[in-house]
Amino acid sequence: MLLRVRVKPGQQEDRLWHDGDGTIVAQIKAAPKDGEANVYLVKYLAGVFGVAKSLVSVKNGSASRYKTIDIDAPDDALRSALEQLPTFQ
Repeated sequence: MLLRVRVKPGQQEDRLWHDGDGTIVAQIKAAPKDGEANVYLVKYLAGVFGVAKSLVSVKNGSASRYKTIDIDAPDDALRSALEQLPTFQ
């Protein structure tokens, strides 16, 4: 499943939510330096969705706040997890 994610690196805590427009927002602790945030994001999303890190990859936007993330897992399980995310604006 492909997800469009807006990343907010360098935060004090990790959180994942939907904004009012349906975009997934990932607030992560890692700094946006030398690809560290991308590596951290993959590890974080793998933990949130309960899949191996090898099943999560950044497909587009590696140098952007807006990324396309591919999670190679059953769509039903991912949709269920996405539906449980809080919504903030």
